[in-house]
Amino acid sequence: MRAGIGASGPFIEDMMDAANRSDDPDLMREGAPALLMLLDGLIASSPDSYDLLVLASKTYCGYALAFAEEEDPEWATRLYTKGRDYGMEALKLQKGFRRTLEEGASFEEEAGRLRLSSIGAIFWTANSWAGLINLNLKDPMVLFDLPSVLALMNRVKELDHTYYYGGAHLFFGMYYASQPAMIGGGPAKAKPEFDALFTINGDRFLMGNVFYARYYATAALDRALFESELKKVLAAPPDALPDVRLINEIAKRKARKLLGGIDSFAW
Repeated sequence: MRAGIGASGPFIEDMMDAANRSDDPDLMREGAPALLMLLDGLIASSPDSYDLLVLASKTYCGYALAFAEEEDPEWATRLYTKGRDYGMEALKLQKGFRRTLEEGASFEEEAGRLRLSSIGAIFWTANSWAGLINLNLKDPMVLFDLPSVLALMNRVKELDHTYYYGGAHLFFGMYYASQPAMIGGGPAKAKPEFDALFTINGDRFLMGNVFYARYYATAALDRALFESELKKVLAAPPDALPDVRLINEIAKRKARKLLGGIDSFAW
């Protein structure tokens, strides 16, 4: 039975790929919780399936970002926590990683030894963990986890900087843009990361443009850039990148909302 459940990972991933090519975010919003529950059940019966663990980490993270963050931050926190935990379990299937952590080794040092075969777990663990931190910045304890997230995302860049549409570049662009220059952040540090992202995707991965406006343009106090990037998103064909049409549709919704609140930012 466990072998059969473990083999279901590719089938569910194909189903998720089909969902990501959909043009109906509302259908995904209503239907995805059933998939999350299914993944929970499959993992309970096959807890050492790398594919299922990574898929669960990715799905929990994506659902939190797309549908829960703005509506219910506490709910999104729970979703991101499960995404992080599933991703960590996938990473710990690498016996050396689990053993050295249990022996008290530095997480950041061990993250630098993770292999390319684990890049999915590395990326989605870091993304979920970053989302969890971002929603709980008023809790100073969560900031102690930030070096671990940075170490994981740095490892993604080292192994394959183009992974998931250059997602590590998007992460660091947002991270640097949200940090003051005096502590190593600022628009000047963020710009090369966004430039690398657009080199990989052009203007086809629309969530990149949304976050470029939201984080870089606001940090640079560039209202014109903020408007132009978001209007570019709204004018773009959502099937410019067919495999992430759903994400592009969600990006359009976020762009519309940001434009509607443009005067709430300190220009």
